[in-house]
Amino acid sequence: MKKEKPVFAHSFITFVFVMLVVFFGVLTPQVPAAEKTMVVSGHPEYPPFMWREGDAIAGVGPDIFQLLSQELGIRIETPYLGNWEEVQNKARLGEIDGLVALYYSEERAQYYQYSIPFAEDPVAIFVLSGHEFPFVNWETLIGKKGVSTLGDIYGEEFDTFAEENLTIERLKTVEECFQKLIDKEAEYFVFALYPGLYAASLYNVNDQILPLSPYVSVVQWYIAFSHKSPFVSLMPQIDAILKKLIEDQTIENLVSLHSQKWSKDWQL
Repeated sequence: MKKEKPVFAHSFITFVFVMLVVFFGVLTPQVPAAEKTMVVSGHPEYPPFMWREGDAIAGVGPDIFQLLSQELGIRIETPYLGNWEEVQNKARLGEIDGLVALYYSEERAQYYQYSIPFAEDPVAIFVLSGHEFPFVNWETLIGKKGVSTLGDIYGEEFDTFAEENLTIERLKTVEECFQKLIDKEAEYFVFALYPGLYAASLYNVNDQILPLSPYVSVVQWYIAFSHKSPFVSLMPQIDAILKKLIEDQTIENLVSLHSQKWSKDWQL
């Protein structure tokens, strides 16, 4: 006659199985479902890394996300969603998953999970042609009236110095900042070098606006996900992909490609 296993043995086996599922479920990051769409956006006026093209954000950052899409098997959209401050607010609130490119600051790190850095970006002082001044260091700007765009930062050391020592009015668009220089209502405009040169060409003021030397700072670009996004768990995989794209010069080539798109109009 076949012996029946004690009931407690079935119960014990079931208990162990359930505990293993729970244990490994807790330790294993919950990867978002492949059918879920990742939505990321960016600055509408920051080529070659990101700019508005119709209803979408184009540039190096979005191109990197398309490569991530292929590697991760996730659908990714990069819509235009407003000015830079508005886009950052949407990411902070978790209304979108993240940003295609972002400078680092400790304050921003409260809201975003950052990738490894993938590129560098020089920041310059732009002035009205014929109204240049010797720019030696940051102290040169003390006592002068400056402008910059809402939501932009230029390296934590410079930002701290500017907050404590400089007079900088924040405006919504690059075009408004240029107009302040042209109207002689501001003496300088702090902005990233390449987007500034592009914008000067776009708004037909490249014969009136020029950058000073040396740079204000050189900052690094990162990918950033909102802490509220379900995709934040993918950051280790994204870092590994970014490292590969850096090592095989894919990102360097993307920067060169998008820079060449505008170089015929830049006066470097």
